[in-house]
Amino acid sequence: KLVLRSQNLPYPPGHNEYTKLLEDRCGITFKMIAGKLTEADHAYNEAMKSEAKRKYGSDIFVLLEAEAKTNFEQGL
Repeated sequence: KLVLRSQNLPYPPGHNEYTKLLEDRCGITFKMIAGKLTEADHAYNEAMKSEAKRKYGSDIFVLLEAEAKTNFEQGL
């Protein structure tokens, strides 16, 4: 199971659409971390992202981010 560690920060508009696409298409979920992400958290996320790219293509994050932006802008 792919899980990315994340801080509970204000994210830009449309970010929820992006995380929803990651979960729906790739099964990637997010675990909220209290406080700042540590070096270990960043290393863990990089390993998870590498595995996602291996499974879904090296451009999966770029493609889903672009799709989320379009969906958000079109109000979908």
